[in-house]
Amino acid sequence: MLVQQVWLIFSGFINPIAIDAINWKYYIVYCVWLVVEIIVINLSFVETSGKGLEQVAELFGDEAVSIHQVRCSEAKEKC
Repeated sequence: MLVQQVWLIFSGFINPIAIDAINWKYYIVYCVWLVVEIIVINLSFVETSGKGLEQVAELFGDEAVSIHQVRCSEAKEKC
């Protein structure tokens, strides 16, 4: 979150300078930067849409626990 705040302050100072320097062409630079961000997000973020909690846990390296294991541990009996 700190990085986001720093970026917002930085862009608040840089955007007016860039618009004054290169006028309307700055919007092209901004659009290119957005495309780069979209590509990085699509290549690096894990898709979790439509998956159950167990499947998401496996994607992030956690061991999935079945309901059978939970019931056996609660009952403290051999399963």
